Amino acid sequence: DRTLHLRVAERVVVADGVVALRLAAPDGRPLPVWQPGCHLDVGLPSGRRRQYSLTGDPADRRGYRVAVRAVPG
Repeated sequence: DRTLHLRVAERVVVADGVVALRLAAPDGRPLPVWQPGCHLDVGLPSGRRRQYSLTGDPADRRGYRVAVRAVPG
């Protein structure tokens, strides 16, 4: 099982309708290594799943960074 339980550690508005989120482990432990092209499957409270591409520095294991665009409806 590769399920991770992460928290939103940082939220930054990067463009109109787009935020960058840094997701981190609640206990501060380093996250698994990733490389460009990797993505996360995020489970939402509605039961839906969304995929987000990882961005940022793969050497920074304090958190994963994703960009999320608001979609009406």
